[in-house]
Formats: sequence, structure tokens, C-alpha cells
Amino acid sequence: YSAPEKTICTFLSGGSSVANTGNPRIAYTNGTNLFYTEWQRPSDATGGSEGGTGTGGYTKDTGGAPSSGESSGATTATRTDKKIYTKLPKAVQADTALKVLSAKDAQDLDIRTTTPKICVALTTSVLMVNNGRCIVRIIDEDTKKVLRTMTTTVKAAEVEVGSLLTTDEPIMFKMASAKLSKVAKDQITELAKAAENASRVVVIGHSASLGDVSEYSYAISRDRANAVKAALVKAGVKATIEVVTLSYSQPISTKKTETSQAKNRRAEVYIQS
Repeated sequence: YSAPEKTICTFLSGGSSVANTGNPRIAYTNGTNLFYTEWQRPSDATGGSEGGTGTGGYTKDTGGAPSSGESSGATTATRTDKKIYTKLPKAVQADTALKVLSAKDAQDLDIRTTTPKICVALTTSVLMVNNGRCIVRIIDEDTKKVLRTMTTTVKAAEVEVGSLLTTDEPIMFKMASAKLSKVAKDQITELAKAAENASRVVVIGHSASLGDVSEYSYAISRDRANAVKAALVKAGVKATIEVVTLSYSQPISTKKTETSQAKNRRAEVYIQS
């Protein structure tokens, strides 16, 4: 894809897509529990807005105050793996990306993951975010037929495959908000420096959850990721930026208390050299 920025929308109930306004369409599971990713070419990046309260049964994103600790700073990773994998290795390292489609193939094929807590589907790659079993499916965009299924185990130990990504502490947000704090802005400044010569940046937005799955949880996590994306662009990042919206599907804490849920109200940035 030649578009400088893309948006991924991954929703809890198995599938979602985005309208050309950037808002989610209705998501359907079809009983598969499969996490779909469908692409669009959005207009200019926009920052996140203040979160509101859910209506009509939506869940409000709630929790305690965000972390105010100073960022330790991102250390730039240098390993780049340009191989296109038609079969994933038995084991891969966390915080790496493996390319599974060429740019040409990605015009007709989709990457989908049934394990979003472990790995996240991008345009042409799979991002390994946590330890565990990663399951990836390559889908024909038109027929929705599964062309191949690939699995791998993500480990903390070093494995010499995949592109090693630069990351930092999560960027934290207040309750029901996508507004960047001073600490968050300082983090983004450091991340922008690390991304000066990057080929790709991935921003993953998350939300807290003290109730049922809702459009609101999806929307606030999307707004948080877009706020970080806009700040990175403003800070001079020229690389392709991909935004992933995961709602509450990848929690740091599952305890239903405000203090615990505050840890989930975040955005994470991954930088590929």
C-alpha cells in the first residue's frame, strides 16, 4: 500500500469494519469467534477527543488515575527480517513482527488472528505482543475462504527470527478520556526520536472494562490510538503509521476494580526500523 497511514479495526465479537468516516460498522461473529481486520484509507490523522459516557447499553470506560511515572525512554531495535513467511517458525520472540504477505498479496488477502491477546494482525505482518500460542489465518478478501492457517509460540527469550521492534512503557489515559497528559507527551517526544528512521510505526489503543462489550469501549480505545498517532505525526514521524483498536481484549489486569482497570486505559507504540 502506498497510503502513508492506515487504520486497523479489530473488535471483540469476532469481526468489525470501518466506515469511510472512521467509525465502526456493526460487528458479527457468525459463531466463529474469529477476529477480523478490514482496511480503509483514512483522511488526515486526527487526534483523540475526550471520552464520553456510553448510552443505549454501552459500557462506560472507567477506572482510577493514570500512571504519572517518568518514561524510561525507548531503546531502538535494529534487527530487520524481510522474509515473507508462508509457515511460521515454531517459536518467535515477543515484540517482533513477521511478514506473512507481500504488499501485492495484501490487496486481495486479509490477515486474521484468533488470539489477539498474543498476536495482532497488521497489513502484511503479524505483531507478537505477549507470550503464548499465536494462531493466524490468511483469508481471501472476496470469498472469505481460509487459504492457510499458521501457528507459532511467542516467547520472552530471544529468537533470531522476525523484525525486532522498539517499544516503551504504555501511554496512559484518564478515565473516559483520550487527552494526552504531559507525561504522555514527553513519552511521545522520545518515541518520535526513536522513530526518526523507522519504516513503520504501530499504535495499539486499549480501554478499561467494568461491564459488557460495547461500542463505547471500542471508540475510546480508537480515539486514544488516534491521539497518539496525531501526536507522533506532529512530532515529525514520517513512517507509515498503523492504528490498531483492541477495545478491552488485551487487558493488563482483569480485576473489576477502578485501580486495576486504570492499568488497561492505555496506548502502546511499536517501532520497526
